[in-house]
Amino acid sequence: EPYKGSTTVAHCPPNNTNPTKIVEWTPPIINCPVPKVTPVGYTLAAFGWVCSPDHAGAVVKRCQRSHNECLAEVELLGCLPKRPCVAPPPPDPCQFNVSPCKSLPAGSACNIACQEPCFGVNTRATCPGDNVDASAAAVLESGWPNCTFRCPDPSIKIIGYQKAADGSSWECADTHTGVARPVCSIKGFAQNCSVMPTNLTGCVPFVKCAAPPVDLCIYDVTAASALAPGTSGSIRCKSPYVGEAGTANCPKNNTNASAGPRASLQECLLSCAEGCAVFDATIASLSVCPDPPVAPAGFVKSGSVWNCHEDYEGKPTLTCKRTSNYPACGIESTLSGCYLRVPCAA
Repeated sequence: EPYKGSTTVAHCPPNNTNPTKIVEWTPPIINCPVPKVTPVGYTLAAFGWVCSPDHAGAVVKRCQRSHNECLAEVELLGCLPKRPCVAPPPPDPCQFNVSPCKSLPAGSACNIACQEPCFGVNTRATCPGDNVDASAAAVLESGWPNCTFRCPDPSIKIIGYQKAADGSSWECADTHTGVARPVCSIKGFAQNCSVMPTNLTGCVPFVKCAAPPVDLCIYDVTAASALAPGTSGSIRCKSPYVGEAGTANCPKNNTNASAGPRASLQECLLSCAEGCAVFDATIASLSVCPDPPVAPAGFVKSGSVWNCHEDYEGKPTLTCKRTSNYPACGIESTLSGCYLRVPCAA
């Protein structure tokens, strides 16, 4: 036992003289029979033993363990119960959802998806149909999903931002310019993959322009200061300067509060009233040089006109020049052209 087969006869030669001679015999034809009881996990098919559908492996039938160790019963080996696979360990548990792959039956497949707030295309993992290792992980068919992190919407309204037409992305409001960009982060698996509050960046507001960067002793920028984006204002010559008005334009997309508007300036000149030396006769009556604090000898003023004293001869001229910068803006006036009458030499 447990072998089955025919019987054979062993004999010792009649003339044997060797006490150590082994008897002469022909091994019988034997075989390892079918087990009396079919063990769990094995099925006898027409062509031999195979593993049952819920088992996997290569069947080995034996009647002895070694050359010198026989078995009391026929033994079948090699078939083990099929086991489900465990989920593949994700490189980032906050990014990939592997829960559908937990305890995945042998021969089955599962989808691995991106975990909110990430998004992307799912990939598949399979558990081999012959898996007998309870610790084996499901095998990815094409790698991990390519997941993109998407910030959730801010919990409060942030000025300067609005949802784009697609309903998912952000853009700058009409009062701002730039490229809107949501910013957030995941705290990590140890903190339940919670997401930090979303902030929006990239949009800057349109702001008023600063005062035009001009000489404030010469130009009056009252109407051109703090211009709103997309508006304009006039720049005038400040007395005693005269000239054509200029224009300042604040760009409609201005975002720099310290930047002045684009100014188009005309030349402003010092002038004086009729009877004075002027740069342009057409503007002579528009402004006058201020009178000197003390009139020099030989000059008298009648109304608004300077004349030479009766002891003097000539034509008075009032000129002025700049002596200091803003905010003092000093102007110094000078009278000339009147000369004292003196007797002729002998």
